[in-house]
Amino acid sequence: MKLFNRTKRLIKTSLLKLILRFKKFDITNSIIIFSEARGGSTWLMELLSKLPRTCINWEPLHTKKGVVPSGYKFGTRPFISPDDKNIIYYSIFKKIFTYQIYNNWTIKYLSIFSLIKSKYVITKFVRGNLLTPYILNNFNFKTPPIVLLRHPIDTCQSQLKAFDNKDINAKTVKIPDCINNERYVRHIDFINELETKLEKKIAMWCLNNCPLIEQLDQLNVHIIYYSDLVLNPHMELKKLFDSYNFAEDFDNINSLNLRKASKTDFNDELKVDPEEQLNKNFNKLDSYTKQKIQKIFDHFDLNLYSAYSPIPQK
Repeated sequence: MKLFNRTKRLIKTSLLKLILRFKKFDITNSIIIFSEARGGSTWLMELLSKLPRTCINWEPLHTKKGVVPSGYKFGTRPFISPDDKNIIYYSIFKKIFTYQIYNNWTIKYLSIFSLIKSKYVITKFVRGNLLTPYILNNFNFKTPPIVLLRHPIDTCQSQLKAFDNKDINAKTVKIPDCINNERYVRHIDFINELETKLEKKIAMWCLNNCPLIEQLDQLNVHIIYYSDLVLNPHMELKKLFDSYNFAEDFDNINSLNLRKASKTDFNDELKVDPEEQLNKNFNKLDSYTKQKIQKIFDHFDLNLYSAYSPIPQK
């Protein structure tokens, strides 16, 4: 049975790569999701993939499994200035969005049928938030990219449970050897003064998300807050579909179980009750821990979120 399944996967992968060699995508038809890992992006991606003529491009910026060669030193959370005119960088992202570069990891959720029928490529990033201004400044899309934001306490608690997080286990966080790492240099002393893994993780979240949050009002993006998606999934998706001119397809999504856990809910942690889902990680923290986290938010001038509530202060 194992041999049969292995052979089946091999045949499928070979067919997908053969089709991709001849498939041409219009970059303006790209549907892009920017989010942090454990931010709800897989859930949203799975819902969007129910739209007709869509296919999935799975996390092409993964540091070990992605499509960008390590020699470019993008790091775990790459940043490129919006005005950067590096032709190689531009070419990499153009090829990513049009599925001209791919590997077994990025085609992980691609089916032969969806690829053949597809017109729109849904590219999901969980490491690309800081690239949003660069990508918007260099590419034109028919639909604005989605920025999905989940509270950093919620996100980081989930990351610590789901992943190894060796980068946070060390007592001292090192400045990564990557391009445009000035933000690490500026805040590294503050981060290394923090006591717990959670505090360090939240500080890193702020380091890699606050610069984008500060610009959101000026960017042509569709902002979705995880809390809104949990509390009112039908309403949030309807707003998204209307803005994307997919209103006629909303009924297909509306009939789905929008409370179903995503494929990356590794520990079966999704709570059926929306309020319980939003508060589950906050309820585990005492007031002293929340005070320390709020000081981290203050250090990074983060006003969108408070350490005392899972709801964003829009």
